[in-house]
Amino acid sequence: MKKQELIKEMKQSVGGACFMNTTQFAAFLGRDRKNARACIKTAVKVNGNDYFIPDLAEDIMSLR
Repeated sequence: MKKQELIKEMKQSVGGACFMNTTQFAAFLGRDRKNARACIKTAVKVNGNDYFIPDLAEDIMSLR
């Protein structure tokens, strides 16, 4: 899967938003919050507890 496809799927899972919180990220990955947090390497929190979706996608791609 390409990064752009991943970003598109992630945005669709949160109703078209550009940001995703840890709970939404965990639901997208099908993991619990603790394991989802372990996948976040370079994404920086913005807007309180939200992460920019392209940054999360980059972290997922780096795990592959």
